[in-house]
Amino acid sequence: MRASKKLVINADDYGLTKGITDGIVYGLENGYLSDVSFITNSSCFDYAADQLKRLSRTSVGIHLTVVDGEVPLADAQKTPLILDVDGRFFKNRNHLFTRMIYARSQVLKQLECEFRCQIEKLLHSNFIPTHIDSHQHVHLFPGVSELVVILAKEYGIPYIRLPRMYEFNRYYLPVDLLFRRFKRKVHDAGFPFFQFKGMDESGVMNYEKLRHLIIGIGSGITEIGVHPGRGDRETLDKYGSWNFDWDQELEAVCDKRLKEVIERKDIHVTSFEKLIVSDNTSSSQDICS
Repeated sequence: MRASKKLVINADDYGLTKGITDGIVYGLENGYLSDVSFITNSSCFDYAADQLKRLSRTSVGIHLTVVDGEVPLADAQKTPLILDVDGRFFKNRNHLFTRMIYARSQVLKQLECEFRCQIEKLLHSNFIPTHIDSHQHVHLFPGVSELVVILAKEYGIPYIRLPRMYEFNRYYLPVDLLFRRFKRKVHDAGFPFFQFKGMDESGVMNYEKLRHLIIGIGSGITEIGVHPGRGDRETLDKYGSWNFDWDQELEAVCDKRLKEVIERKDIHVTSFEKLIVSDNTSSSQDICS
C-alpha cells in the first residue's frame, strides 16, 4: 500500500553559484533533498548541468528568475521594460511590479519572451522540466501567474508551485489573497494541487523548523522549499545581503534525525519526476481495470 503522505524536499536556486550548487548536490547525495529548481540564466549553468547529469538526473524544476540583478537570456533590446539601466534584472521585484502598473501588457509580453528563453535553455540542455516556480515567487503576482499557467500548459510542465505563508505578519494577508486567486487559476487549468511550505522559513531553515514542517504535513503531496548551499566567497559577495544561512539549511536537510521523523509519520519522500511516473502508472491501471 502506497503512503498517503508524499513529500518533496526541493532546493531552490540550483545553479545560482558554484557554492550553492555544490551544497545542493551534497544534499541530494547525502541528505533528504529529493528535487531541485534550476536557475538557467546564471553563469554557473554549465557546471550545474554537468553535476546533475553526473547524478543521472535529467528531470528538474525550472526556477524562473527575473529579479535580483541577474542577466537575461532574451535579447535586451526586446525586453527593456524588465531591465535596469545596466541591462540586468531589477534587484527588487517591486520595481518590476511598478513597471507593470504603467505598461502591463508590454511588461507581460517581455516577461513571456524571457520565460520562454529560460525554459527552452533547460530543454535544449536535455533536461525535462517537471515543475515550475520562480525566484522571489514573482509568479504569484496577477498577470504573471496567468502567464506561467499558459507556459506550463504549452511546455507540458505538470506541477506549478502555489506559494503560501502560514505565519501571520504584514505580508500574510496580501500573499494569502494572491495564493487563493492563483489556486483557482491553477485548478481551472486542470493542474494538480499540492501544498507548499517553507516560504516563512526562507533562508533561515534549520533542523527544528524542518522537523516541525514535516510533522505537520497531511495526506496528499507536500513540497517543502529549502535553500541549502555552501556560503563560499562568491555566494557571500553576490548575495550576502539576503542574510541567508545556506550552510545551516544544508545541515538541516542532511540531519540523520529526519529519518526517524519521516518513518514515524509514514511519509514517502519523493521527487516530482517520480510523482509523474506514479500518476501515469495509476492512470494505466485505472484504464485496464
